[in-house]
Amino acid sequence: MDFRKIAELIPCSLGLVSKVKKLKDEGQDLGRKPGTGGHNKKRTAEFLADLSDTIEASPTTSMRKQAKNLGVSKDTIRNAVQDLGLVSYVRRRRQLLSDASKETRVIKGKKLLTWMKHNGSTVRIFSDKKLWTVDQVRNSRNDRYLAYCIEEVPPINTAKHRL
Repeated sequence: MDFRKIAELIPCSLGLVSKVKKLKDEGQDLGRKPGTGGHNKKRTAEFLADLSDTIEASPTTSMRKQAKNLGVSKDTIRNAVQDLGLVSYVRRRRQLLSDASKETRVIKGKKLLTWMKHNGSTVRIFSDKKLWTVDQVRNSRNDRYLAYCIEEVPPINTAKHRL
């Protein structure tokens, strides 16, 4: 049968008809590619369970990295994360203060105030020497955490320790 007659019977382009004939002559499959169409979804219950386990093991792994490890599209991972009810949260910074350190701060602050009342005219020497450690710089766009709610996300505790 001629390509033009087929294209007229089935309203499609001549290019599509020739492509289908070429694939058929080469013996290739004419079915849909994996992951396309409703009957051929990759987001099955088994896939979602595997993804849930990997996220539970390492919730800070990026969605791009998980897509690469599982061999699927980034959009598939994004939609699967949404199906699981997870949200990608930014990790918040909080100062690490224990109850004991809070109490010592109050005590030392009171001592400093009383000392300054009695020794107001004392000469103070200031130094530009670095007395504190510097915390690692974190990019909040890259430091994400997959969780169900914001309360599950552990904060980034920052503490300054004297050298």
